Amino acid sequence: MAKMKSFREAFSVEDVGARFLEYYRRLGYEQISGSSLLDDSLPMSFVMSAGMVQFERMSGTKRDGNHFALIQNCFRYFDLDQIGESKTHLSLFQMPGAFDFGPADRERTVKQIWDLLTNVYGFDPISLVVTYFSGGEVDGEILPPDDETASAWQAIGFPRERIIGLGVESNFWRQTSRAIGSANSRKRGPNTEVFFDRGEDRGCGINCRPGCRCGRFVEFLNALFITHQFDERLHRLVPMNEPFTEVVIGRERVACILQNKESVFEIDAISPLIQQLRCFSKPLPVEIEGLEPLKFERIFVDHLRALLFLIADGAPPPGKGGRARLMRKLIREMLTSRRLLGISDPGLMRSMILTALEIYPHLSSAKKTLLDYLSEESERFERTVQIGLYDLEAILQRNGYEINFDDVSALEKKHGLPLPLLRYRLWQKNIALEKIVQFKAYHDPEPQYDPEPQYVNSPSAVGPETNELARIFLDYYRGLGYQTLPGSSLLDDSIPMSFVMSAGLVQVERSAEAFTGQEKRRFVLLQNCFRHFDLDRIGDSNTHLSFFRMLGAFNIGAVDRLEQVRVAWDLATKTFGLSPERLWVTYFGGDDILGNKFESDLETYHSWRDIGVQEEHLLSMDAKNNFWRQSAMLMGVEHASKSGPNSEIFFDRGEYLRCGSGCRPGCPCGRFVEFLNMLFITHFLDEPSGRFVSLENPFTESVIGLERLAMILQGVHSIYEIDSIRPLIMQIRSFSSSVDLESKVRIRFERILADHLRALLFLTADGAPPPGKGGRSFLMRRLMREFLVGMELLGINSLSCFLNLLEQAVSLYQETKPDMWNAKTVLMQYYSNEKSRYERTLKSGLGRIEHLLNDQNINWVSGRDILDFEKKYGLPRPLLERYLNKKRLIYHPKAIEAAEELWKLDVLQASPQPVNLTA
Repeated sequence: MAKMKSFREAFSVEDVGARFLEYYRRLGYEQISGSSLLDDSLPMSFVMSAGMVQFERMSGTKRDGNHFALIQNCFRYFDLDQIGESKTHLSLFQMPGAFDFGPADRERTVKQIWDLLTNVYGFDPISLVVTYFSGGEVDGEILPPDDETASAWQAIGFPRERIIGLGVESNFWRQTSRAIGSANSRKRGPNTEVFFDRGEDRGCGINCRPGCRCGRFVEFLNALFITHQFDERLHRLVPMNEPFTEVVIGRERVACILQNKESVFEIDAISPLIQQLRCFSKPLPVEIEGLEPLKFERIFVDHLRALLFLIADGAPPPGKGGRARLMRKLIREMLTSRRLLGISDPGLMRSMILTALEIYPHLSSAKKTLLDYLSEESERFERTVQIGLYDLEAILQRNGYEINFDDVSALEKKHGLPLPLLRYRLWQKNIALEKIVQFKAYHDPEPQYDPEPQYVNSPSAVGPETNELARIFLDYYRGLGYQTLPGSSLLDDSIPMSFVMSAGLVQVERSAEAFTGQEKRRFVLLQNCFRHFDLDRIGDSNTHLSFFRMLGAFNIGAVDRLEQVRVAWDLATKTFGLSPERLWVTYFGGDDILGNKFESDLETYHSWRDIGVQEEHLLSMDAKNNFWRQSAMLMGVEHASKSGPNSEIFFDRGEYLRCGSGCRPGCPCGRFVEFLNMLFITHFLDEPSGRFVSLENPFTESVIGLERLAMILQGVHSIYEIDSIRPLIMQIRSFSSSVDLESKVRIRFERILADHLRALLFLTADGAPPPGKGGRSFLMRRLMREFLVGMELLGINSLSCFLNLLEQAVSLYQETKPDMWNAKTVLMQYYSNEKSRYERTLKSGLGRIEHLLNDQNINWVSGRDILDFEKKYGLPRPLLERYLNKKRLIYHPKAIEAAEELWKLDVLQASPQPVNLTA
């Protein structure tokens, strides 16, 4: 980009307008107020240009020599399609303008412009290019070139090669009815424009010049010489009785140039809104042409500004026709952008509005009205999208997953389904977009019908809150006669070295012993669970948490398999409203287990078929997937022999996630999410004989991962976006100051922080010991250390940030566990003590690295050395790698992997019992 004069500091947007008015005030121009955006002369739209409305009203009272200057708020709906794509367009912008009444004095006007640009704003003349009218046909007449204006530019010494003549489309201004109202849409005149040249490297070729779309030239000033009007009676141009000259600048464009920014969205008055939005957003996992996150960030921020200005001037609520339709279009495009940016936080709008009002405090009166409009329109929009996506799915199924132009047009016009959301859904399903990339249909934002939300039909629907889902599950089984049991502490005595990892089997067995009647041997509960063996997955997996809640329903004694299957299916499809077409079921297909031959679980298979599950959605799996064996790690030694086949229900998130033509439940691609598991506990392992023996008292267990269910019903991409976790992620993101992390790494550690904070809080509330060595203390230390590493990598270093995160977590979960406030105090102490130890470890470890490097005078580190620093000296691998990268030291990941394999082998050989290396 060409540089501004070095002695000129970059002007703020406020400075640009103030300097303009001050300059013309010194020249004797009277300062007047801009008009409302809702001027009566434009009943169907809003004011689009500077001052013309006011001056039309002065007709007959103006006299030669009158001069006026003002700053006018402008809104141009016809530019809406350019928002997001263009670096220089805003729908709402401010236009400073200066007006002279009387015959045009081009020489004086050009001199004033030149003085304003070079002496007030400090533009380097070599960076400017001007255009003038080169002649052409206007309203059936051939008009000569505006040589007077070209000569005026040459007279001030402007180089001839940088004065470019352009035709009617570029440099002859014609007033239109949409700009000022049909009664006054006849004024005409040549204009001259000033462009800023960003440099040849931005150009499109040797013939690049102002008007090209490459972005090299930015038009920021326009001078109009309004000399004629079109006489409709004579059908020709006639000289005006009251000619005038208008000089206007785009305030935001000038600021963009003076601040040396790439786009108007980076200037001081807009950039804070973009940055705030990014704290909430989680864009699509891949970049899709036409759906780039930057585009929708710009649309959201542009429309928010426009709505605040319009509402402050009295714009009507969203609706049909005229101004109300434009308001609806703005809000619905904002809501579309919010979806594509992955934002589900309900606090987004309020937070963004408050940030905007810090920049534009004079618009504070619009805050409540805009929030009301957004709330009401959001509900309509969600229903519109749901029915549109449902109809899209029906069209695709009917047409063999193909779609044509007419179908796309119908979805847009009939239901108001936004084209970007339609494109994204088709991309998810791997359906070609060629036919609709160029599609531009009239967008009627009002659907022809407005159904109630149906969670079954749209995975993008906003489903019930997590706590509400738990209540629905418990009520469902209570209604079937099940007794409610309280969940046990995470520190159950049956698992002295770890924490409770599954729903309630220990409690159920203990309770069952107290009952003899069959009618009292059915139980339902909600159990908090923690699985340390899943810790390595946290952050990378979209569906795993170390701490989660598991809903369970238990039947003690022989049960009707068909009845249990029917109850589970009705729960999923009728109570929770999941579409049967999106569900897949697996069952045990037989296998050899420890030398014991087990046949296929045909009873379960026939039960699923009897209730109507499609054959192609019913899959047999081996023992690894569908035969459950209780382990001592899960339930304690005395409970570690029970086993039996199990059957799982998976939700299909869509073909866009498939890993290939053979994709099915169990694939790691993420397409299928297992959320319900039915265990038929029929055998136990007789250790001395090594044989499985039938249980005298078998039982059935149906369990659901509550957070996974919420992920499915709330239609979010990952478990970290559900209502009970997303606020933590957003607060973590708002505290993060790291700018050098890749997006994938940043997301991973945001998730680790949210997951581990939840785990630490619930474990502490149940009495977990402080971080230390061995058993539960070791697990607490691991959680706390990984939490501290994540904070460091994300640049969250202050105690106040941790306290705020802790406050947020307590407020989120105190309804679930009332004693959270006591746990908060204990956890703060754990954090403080462990942070001190961690910092000493870090300092010592980094000191040892420095010592190694200085002693050996090398620029590389072996895999063995890296593993020693991690295992012996406690230096966390992510921080170690960051340190090595900053020092530009060479290391090889494969060498680290090889060293780790040798280390594991050494540990196994040294231990008399197999060890759990993930503990």
